[in-house]
Amino acid sequence: MSIVLVTFATCPPPVEDAIARECQLDDLLRTRVKELVTESNGSIELPMVLQSLTDENIPNLPPGGGIAAK
Repeated sequence: MSIVLVTFATCPPPVEDAIARECQLDDLLRTRVKELVTESNGSIELPMVLQSLTDENIPNLPPGGGIAAK
């Protein structure tokens, strides 16, 4: 298997604000998953976790991908 990686010198660098929002979103999702597992006494399955998170109005999810993109 091979991969070709194309990089562009004029690509903008990561924005600190975007990195911070991404970290906050990761923390929020991690907390919600832990809460869902705790509430179900560990008997919840992944599809139900994803459905529960999809039903919530979680801010700053990736546009066009939502929770599935995380």
